[in-house]
Formats: sequence, structure tokens, C-alpha cells
Amino acid sequence: VDALFGFFSANELFQKNWDFHGVLHQICAMDMVNCKRHKALKHYDGNFTMGEVSVGPLVIWEDQEVIDVLYSIRRDYNLTEEHQMTSFIEICKKPEVPCDRSKAKIFEKTEITKLDYEKFGNETC
Repeated sequence: VDALFGFFSANELFQKNWDFHGVLHQICAMDMVNCKRHKALKHYDGNFTMGEVSVGPLVIWEDQEVIDVLYSIRRDYNLTEEHQMTSFIEICKKPEVPCDRSKAKIFEKTEITKLDYEKFGNETC
């Protein structure tokens, strides 16, 4: 699953709207293939260091954004934005690691109602 994910990313197949999970399902259905998991690792580092602080293993799954995971580490270890962005650049320069955003989500509200709009106006859009 990780090799297929890297292949999709390196060849920009996600941007071409290829169905990663559909292809994965077809490959895993083959008798000669044994798929132990169906969720890909986007990036893994067994001993990740950010800003000269060893934070242990870094695991970023396919459904996570690199910048969001790094922001969480930055906040947990009281590091700087420069440390975060240096790590972001190092990880995202790899063609097999897709990075869709360079700004972390620090808050997300998914259920926006008419009352929210009346209170916050266009800030909810």
C-alpha cells in the first residue's frame, strides 16, 4: 500500500483524479498479493527531530496533511514556526509525499448555520 501510494504521488496520479483505493482494491484482490493494511503511510521517520528536539517516531498517514502534523508537534514541544517550516520543506520536497497545503488548520468548524453567519458574517466562508 505504501509503495502504491508513493507511485501515485510521484507520478501525480492523485492530481489526475485516479482512484487510489480502487487500484489498491484490485491489487489486493490478487492471490499472489497479501495486503496487511489498506491505509498508506504518507511519511515515516523512526527518529524524527525538529529544531534539534528529538520527538520520536513521526507517522503521517495518507489522510493527514504534513503541515497539520508538524503544527501539532510544534505546539506540543514549544518550537518555532521556522522549525516547523524547515521540517515541512524537507518532507515535502520528496516526490512520493504529497503536500496539499502549507498552512496548518488550527481550527475548523464544519457545521456552519444561519446563526453563525449572522454572528460572524463572511468570516464563516
